[in-house]
Amino acid sequence: MADFLFPVEAGHMAVFDRAIGYLDGPTIASPTFCTAADQFDPEFNRRPHPLREWPASLPPTRFHAEQRFDYFRRILPGDLLRVRRFQGATWTKEGVNAGRLEFVEEVTECRDDQDRLVMRATWVDMWTQRSHSSLVSGQVDGSLEPHGPASERSDRFEKACARGRIVVDNLSRTQIVMYVGAAGDYHPLHHDEEYALSRGYPSVFAPGMLTMGLVGRAVTESVGLENLRHFEGRFRAQVWPGDSLAVAADVAPWHEGEVEEIRLALSAINQHGQVVFDGWAVSCTRMLEE
Repeated sequence: MADFLFPVEAGHMAVFDRAIGYLDGPTIASPTFCTAADQFDPEFNRRPHPLREWPASLPPTRFHAEQRFDYFRRILPGDLLRVRRFQGATWTKEGVNAGRLEFVEEVTECRDDQDRLVMRATWVDMWTQRSHSSLVSGQVDGSLEPHGPASERSDRFEKACARGRIVVDNLSRTQIVMYVGAAGDYHPLHHDEEYALSRGYPSVFAPGMLTMGLVGRAVTESVGLENLRHFEGRFRAQVWPGDSLAVAADVAPWHEGEVEEIRLALSAINQHGQVVFDGWAVSCTRMLEE
């Protein structure tokens, strides 16, 4: 599907990291940074064409259902990575509310100049019989209004705060735009309010990968960045302007033979108590000790 070069530059990493809340960017790439390779894909379909209006070139709106990352080494400033992107598995199932569901994987591999695998990302898209806007709009439940004081937030959110940390407080449209610009996902549903309203949505909304990037920050704060080996999750609900997210991470050391790991079960919960993302991550503890 695609084969192109991805030059990794420290300034690009810093802009991306600021969009997901790192105050001081790490010297190695944050867990979801490789999605910024889209900036260098000459055929990327969520970047507007200068000679065409969006309605003529806009890709269909689908649910980003799942995302997985496998890390073989960390991405570093100065890397020149070859990106190969291709279709993975496809499957179907029947949904409870959305009718027939069709899933397709898009696999992205980043390799170094010796053709060694650095990172593999698997993006899972879902098509539904019902429209995306009707399903998404039903998730709002007041989320578009700025949150009230802590006493008005749900008990579930407060419990998540106690078990983890708040990764965004009253998400702004500015932060969404910061992420869109850094990652290269220029779909107008993430930044063009008039466009979103005209398509039946109550507002613009955050890209799923912004949510995962925020969760990834909680992961690295828990187990470090250098030895993260796997990170994956499912997108349960949309994240809207005004939302606050708390990430609860349950840590479980795991050992088998010579392998020692920390495994984290992850849940991102909004101020209404709704789970918007859940997943897990794996970090190699033996290398952390060394």
